[in-house]
Amino acid sequence: MATVLEQAMHLSVQEKLDLISALWDSMAEHPEHIPVPEWQLNELERRIESQQVNPQPGESWDDIKRHSSWQ
Repeated sequence: MATVLEQAMHLSVQEKLDLISALWDSMAEHPEHIPVPEWQLNELERRIESQQVNPQPGESWDDIKRHSSWQ
């Protein structure tokens, strides 16, 4: 009997995208169950501390898009 992954590998591209979307949505229902790597928690803490020491207003999303090459 084929595993779920083996079965998924035979889906069409659209079916795979639909599966990914359904999986992502099901995970989003309980974000507290998604593990966060230690390095990511450390980086978040570093950025929070940096902002507290030297508050910066940041940039708007529109400004970021305007100055990026991936508009």
